[in-house]
Amino acid sequence: MLTPNRITLMNYGLSKLSKKILSDMLNHKELDYSTMDELLGHYSGRNADDVRQAVEELDGRDFLYRIEKHDREVYAANKPKTA
Repeated sequence: MLTPNRITLMNYGLSKLSKKILSDMLNHKELDYSTMDELLGHYSGRNADDVRQAVEELDGRDFLYRIEKHDREVYAANKPKTA
């Protein structure tokens, strides 16, 4: 049985938390297409403002798509950007 490879990010100059969030979204499909509340819940051991700032960094640098889905805003990894 084949084991999927883990996607490893190049050095894009992202903050440590931004890199972790993006890596997690690329490697764990349950985190991709998450609302901010879902991301905050997943990273509940971290400061909420730090998580928001990391997501804003990723969104601002086009590593995430911000999508309206079923009347809520979700974030999805921009996979072609990281290829």
